[in-house]
Amino acid sequence: MLRERSSPEQIVRRFESRYIPEPNSGCWIWEGSLKRGYGHFSVGPAGRNKISQAHVFSYEMKHGSVPPGLQLDHLCRVRCCVNHRHLQAVTCRVNVLRGISPAAENAKKTHCKHGHSLSGDNLYLSEGFRYCKICRDRTRKRWASLRKSLYCVNGHHQHGQSYCRECNLTHAQHYWKIKKELGL
Repeated sequence: MLRERSSPEQIVRRFESRYIPEPNSGCWIWEGSLKRGYGHFSVGPAGRNKISQAHVFSYEMKHGSVPPGLQLDHLCRVRCCVNHRHLQAVTCRVNVLRGISPAAENAKKTHCKHGHSLSGDNLYLSEGFRYCKICRDRTRKRWASLRKSLYCVNGHHQHGQSYCRECNLTHAQHYWKIKKELGL
């Protein structure tokens, strides 16, 4: 047996019964079901429920639908907050950069780990990443010198050793040949 459709007032009352206002921060803490920290709310008749994120439902109740291409940012940084005053429709980029993810933390950096400025002529951009040109050039020079030390003067690969096996073997064979000829 299907339940009759809930009126909009009943849906709003049911929604409001699922959160608790937190007086210090002004957040409305969602007590219903959570997925990855975000509240979920079911709207519509039983059997054909539309599951909505609770904070989106709250925002849309007061401000209308979220504009296309935008997403809601929790200004309070509390995922389970459903206070529409704590939500702002922003682009994905703005939402990520306002957060505390590694991408946001790296975007806030003004200097590399060695203290060089990440701006102006010292800034190198590649595939969306920022690099310090000074450190990048130092690393390239270091790798170039390492590559040179991987080969002996005769062009043999040294396999991480401080000497070339092939040249050492040739030298040893020559040494034993001379020693044998001299009868030593």
